Amino acid sequence: MLSTRNITFCLTLVIVLLSACKKGAAPKPSFDIFALGSVSMANISTPAYWKNGQFMSLQAPISANALTNTIALHGTAIYTAGSLTGTNGMARAAYWKNGGLKDVSAGFAASTIKRIAFRGDDTYMFGFAGTSTSTYPVIWKNDVAITLPPIAGIRDYLDLAFSGSDTYLLTNALTTTNTQVAGYVKNGALVKVRDTTSSSDATAMTISGSDVYLCGNGVINSTVTAVYWKNGVRVQLASQGQAVANAITVSGNDVYVAGNNNGATIWKNGQVIFHDSGALSAALSIAVNGTDVYAGGYSHSGIATIWKNGQAMQLPTSMPGESSRINKLVLVMP
Repeated sequence: MLSTRNITFCLTLVIVLLSACKKGAAPKPSFDIFALGSVSMANISTPAYWKNGQFMSLQAPISANALTNTIALHGTAIYTAGSLTGTNGMARAAYWKNGGLKDVSAGFAASTIKRIAFRGDDTYMFGFAGTSTSTYPVIWKNDVAITLPPIAGIRDYLDLAFSGSDTYLLTNALTTTNTQVAGYVKNGALVKVRDTTSSSDATAMTISGSDVYLCGNGVINSTVTAVYWKNGVRVQLASQGQAVANAITVSGNDVYVAGNNNGATIWKNGQVIFHDSGALSAALSIAVNGTDVYAGGYSHSGIATIWKNGQAMQLPTSMPGESSRINKLVLVMP
């Protein structure tokens, strides 16, 4: 049963999302906000999502031997993906579409799915496969596995994105002196972000036209701090260290980054436009619609939260005592 606080929140969120309406007409939402994430209880985390502030059950057969790493929306379909643990103790790549389970581990001794991306009607799932002692990256296109060729210098792969006919893989790479630096692979070619920092790591990526934006962390004056790069040119986000950049998006000529710096923080073109006073809160995702800036993450009390232009709206869960978080916001226009 929803508490008075959660009922009040749901009403508030609905009002916030309503478009201007004619007098006497029933108000209609101008778009839907999907908040994709997870809920946790007793150290067990399961995927979850909220539509316009209402908690929605995935009804996926998640059990103790299943691990979900990612959740994504494509049209009206909700995808969650990760792995199942087989009788031999090895992980098997699997995903759920609207709760229906699909095992795509055939041909691999061990495998798991980390990210989901879409291009037209095609579904791409990025992950890893291999043996108990070695792994290699794999993309499943419409459930068919494609093993990626090895690229020297890649330390790890983090995400998958498309722009037109180009395919991008977010990575962290190693220099010839074994220094870790942020980078990406475009159509099979590795591009390293090498600037004045001694080392760096990437957390998120977005593509806008021919421009490639990465965000993450760089070591500046011996301190790790939040940064982003546009085509390899670094922008420092925090004047002091220990800030973290978690997500990045571009709207027109403006660059927005979500992260935390002793509390959930949003930067626009390198300047702070919102900072939450809860030191343990974090912004993990960001989306922009016109002049409205939405961020999703969790509050200092561990509750899934949407910030719209800095105003916090905590999301309900199905059971009291559950912690929750938002990993990605998706704005769906009619």
